Amino acid sequence: MSSFLGSVRFVITLAALLIVAGCAQTGDFGRARQMSPLGISPPVSRQESGARSLVVTSEEIEMRNRIETFASFENSRPPTLGVLDNPRARSGRDLAPEDYYNRLRGQKSATPAGLYGKILNDIQIDLERIPPLFAAICAVKEIDRRRGVAITGISRPDARSGQAQEARRLQNQRLTSRFVQALALRHDSYAFALEQLLVDAPYEQARRVDGKISELAARLEAARASQYCRS
Repeated sequence: MSSFLGSVRFVITLAALLIVAGCAQTGDFGRARQMSPLGISPPVSRQESGARSLVVTSEEIEMRNRIETFASFENSRPPTLGVLDNPRARSGRDLAPEDYYNRLRGQKSATPAGLYGKILNDIQIDLERIPPLFAAICAVKEIDRRRGVAITGISRPDARSGQAQEARRLQNQRLTSRFVQALALRHDSYAFALEQLLVDAPYEQARRVDGKISELAARLEAARASQYCRS
């Protein structure tokens, strides 16, 4: 009888998961794909605490790739916190909002009008990248939720599976938190640059830049509140 009840419980749990998966944005239940060139290291190795490794889903690969693209060091982008490496590696210190403005001012033939235009362009690129990035984070949160449901619903739980599931959830959470830090630094960098430009050359373009910074601030507030699935 206990075996029968266990089987019924498993079927009910599986059915619930499939119904949720049909309503989710991702459309599948953690479908595994080949590792991307970036890769995602298993959160807990087989030698650590005896926990097994979980497969890396396509949703997790997409989220990591998008965060790296958003927060990478590029000559045309504002300096941000390193998400996939040590943020102190290139400069020897933590990055600060003034670094972005100093780099802009250091460009040859930098005019006030050109600086306003560059800031506007950088913010607009960020605003266009954020919605699909939010969607990717939302999809990973759903995968983490389904894993938790699966762990609690199986008839014979495996301690190693539970450890691996929790470790991966925390890994995804840490990566998301570091994205929020990078987004905050971008916002602060733009705000600092605008303040400095207003002192140097209070042009009418400042109003447009301020409006874009406000849009970015709204996205930052949503990220800090983990409202990735509402955008």
